[in-house]
Amino acid sequence: MKRICSLLAAAALMTSGAMAFAQEALPSGERGATPVERIEAAAAVIEDATTKNLNRLHECVGGEWCDENGHRAVDMGENTINGIRISDVMNFTGNPYSGSATMMILGNSGTTYSNIYWENVAGQRSITLGNLRMVPKTVNLRPAETVGGLYLDMTLKELEDKYGAGRLMTASETQAICGPAVESRYFANVGMAVSFDPRTYTIDRIMLVKGGSAAFDISVLNADSPLYRYAEVYNWGSAPQQGDIVNIGTGEAMNFKYYPQSVILQLSDLN
Repeated sequence: MKRICSLLAAAALMTSGAMAFAQEALPSGERGATPVERIEAAAAVIEDATTKNLNRLHECVGGEWCDENGHRAVDMGENTINGIRISDVMNFTGNPYSGSATMMILGNSGTTYSNIYWENVAGQRSITLGNLRMVPKTVNLRPAETVGGLYLDMTLKELEDKYGAGRLMTASETQAICGPAVESRYFANVGMAVSFDPRTYTIDRIMLVKGGSAAFDISVLNADSPLYRYAEVYNWGSAPQQGDIVNIGTGEAMNFKYYPQSVILQLSDLN
């Protein structure tokens, strides 16, 4: 509905100027187009231009990508990024070998704009989403740890298929348990929250909240577990301290900064 309204509004602007000028007399028996017909015709032109822009973008960046550590996997579809709709493409410049564009993305938190750049030099392809450089995805990393079948880099749809939509957290709620004010979902029935990378729409943190039933699948530990148990189960040399971030392999880490309120499984390149 939003899409239709925006198209009609744009079409109305296009036709209003033309309607202000005097029209030449039409041959006898011929009827001029009504204002509604003019708007519909203009909307069709806009829709066609949008489709062409989406096709051009897909020709340049379509396919599966990941960051240079193999995480934050992105599937660039014909009009989606990881299943999130791309409603329009603006500021398109370049060709399939080098260029840039701005994507208008209709996410759960509203409309956002994301700049994308691409290069194809000597057969080496790359794209950049915001400030994140990405390369073609060639392997699937095995998660170092999971929570109830959830793992880092999952998409929103994959999360919803397992746990439903959850509750969209406010910025202050997210900051209280993990620091940054990013899009996050909370699942009160198990005491778990997840946050999403705003560039790729993939999970970059899984937060276990004190008092919840959710636990790490391998260790069966959570925010209610004593810290020395983490060292025992994961075979660390010493128990972590409150505030520590411990790398656990494959680009993942355990964050104890907010312990005992929460323990966070996160990508290791996060603060």
